[in-house]
Amino acid sequence: MDQYGTQQPIALLKMLLERRGCYDRGKDLNWKGFRDLDWVAAMGKPGGGRNDVDPRFISLFSVFNMTFPAEESLYHIYNSILNGHVQPFVKEIQDLVPQITKMTMELYQLAFRFSLLTINYLVVLELHGEIAQLYNHRRTE
Repeated sequence: MDQYGTQQPIALLKMLLERRGCYDRGKDLNWKGFRDLDWVAAMGKPGGGRNDVDPRFISLFSVFNMTFPAEESLYHIYNSILNGHVQPFVKEIQDLVPQITKMTMELYQLAFRFSLLTINYLVVLELHGEIAQLYNHRRTE
């Protein structure tokens, strides 16, 4: 994002979508028109390094909002997929599918929490290191 709040790549895409082309960078500045193109975009909500996107750019698209499914829905989805994959196996294996699905989802939650704790811990260590350096620097003055 520049000093005026403009995101240059998005400004370029907005121009390409609105004008359906652009000028050639050569001496003649010939118009290069685009035909038969479909544009698809996806984005996450702002935060964690992602910025708001210009609403004038978003207005060029049909917008669909999809929320993350509930845990019960995820269980049903993953359990159905795994059930389909184990159909050729014996009944004993097929009976383990609900337990495998539940354990996998719990493992994912544990790994996700661990990764957040690790990131937070590293940030704290970095801040602690900077404070220690500042303290040592002032002590030597």
